[in-house]
Amino acid sequence: MSELMWACAILPEKEETAIKSICKRLNKGGGLPETVFRFPLHISLKKSWYCDRFEAAQTDVADYLKHCGSFDIEIRNPIMHKNMIWLPVGVTGELQEIHKGLDLLLERKYGVPRATFDASFQPHISLFTKGDHGDMAAMHELLVKETMPQTARIWNIVIGGAVHRDTYYMI
Repeated sequence: MSELMWACAILPEKEETAIKSICKRLNKGGGLPETVFRFPLHISLKKSWYCDRFEAAQTDVADYLKHCGSFDIEIRNPIMHKNMIWLPVGVTGELQEIHKGLDLLLERKYGVPRATFDASFQPHISLFTKGDHGDMAAMHELLVKETMPQTARIWNIVIGGAVHRDTYYMI
C-alpha cells in the first residue's frame, strides 16, 4: 500500500522558540490560525511523496541524511507566498546537494517522481498557512519589522508518513 512520506530538517529549539514567540505575540488577538505551531518548525527537504515500502525508504533516507551530516542555514526575511507567510531559507550549495541527492535516491530506488517543488527548490519555514488575505498581509507587515534569527545549524531531521509515526534522527 502506498503511503505519503516526508523528510524535514528541524529547526533548533533556540531559533524555533524565538520565531514562535514573535509570531504568537504579534498574532495575539489577530486570529490567524496557528496550525503550523503544533509541529516543530521545519524545512521540507523534498516535496512529500508516496512510497510502497515505508520502512525501507525511511531507513535509506535516514542513512543518506546522516551521511550528509549537520549543516548551516541562512534564514531570510518573511515573505508572502500565495496566501502564506514563509521565512525563506537561503539555498546554499550544501542544501542544494542534500536536496538533489534525496531526489535521486528516491527516484532510483523507489520510483518516486520529481515534483514541481523539487524542480524549483524553495526551502522555507512556514509560519502562517491559512487565513484571510488582508489579515495575512497585515501580519506580514508586522513580521518584516521584527528581528528574526538569521542563521541556524541543523542537527535533527524527521522522517514520517501518513500512517507511520514521525521518527526523529540526529545527523
